[in-house]
Amino acid sequence: VSYITQRGSYVVYILKTPHHIPNIEDLCDKACVEQLDELLRQHTSGMVIFCGGDYIKTNTLLYSMMQYTANNYSKVILVLEKPLSFLLKHGNSIVIQREVGTDVDSFEDGLREAFYINPQMVFVGFKDEVPANDLERLLRILCSSSLVLVHLPVADTSSAISTAYTLKDSVKALVEVHSSPSGMPQVSIKHIQPQEWESR
Repeated sequence: VSYITQRGSYVVYILKTPHHIPNIEDLCDKACVEQLDELLRQHTSGMVIFCGGDYIKTNTLLYSMMQYTANNYSKVILVLEKPLSFLLKHGNSIVIQREVGTDVDSFEDGLREAFYINPQMVFVGFKDEVPANDLERLLRILCSSSLVLVHLPVADTSSAISTAYTLKDSVKALVEVHSSPSGMPQVSIKHIQPQEWESR
């Protein structure tokens, strides 16, 4: 809940965090589900960056993937976002969701406290913030033992490479979310080679 004043009166803004997350099998086709499941099984540590032209569609797919993970795997999953987009259910995992500005003061504080939780998966959602130096340092350390999913507010992998250059040693893959002709989300997973970073 937030508010502003207007000529002596109040304008109140109430944001309700939805509980319902679309099933990933309903959201995208079988090939997309298999690609994302393979990505989860292939990487147990390091960073995977998600990007896409439609921020809401990309974020919804990410949450669907995390709910799929919570239901089908036994993990400790930590979510840091401002504000939270959805409320995940535990399933077979333990899900800890912290809203920056409400549950924790900053992304830096949330990641610092993550070391006490020792999660196997961490999701960090940036809507309009670029990681600061301290945040980058914490992400690098966390990536050594956790799979860190980062949603950057950029449209494509080329922009993601430029934005995440200082985190290049930790990045395992870039995932670009786009739409099929029918409107269903599809993913392009790119494993970045060292020379691609150096060309930026």
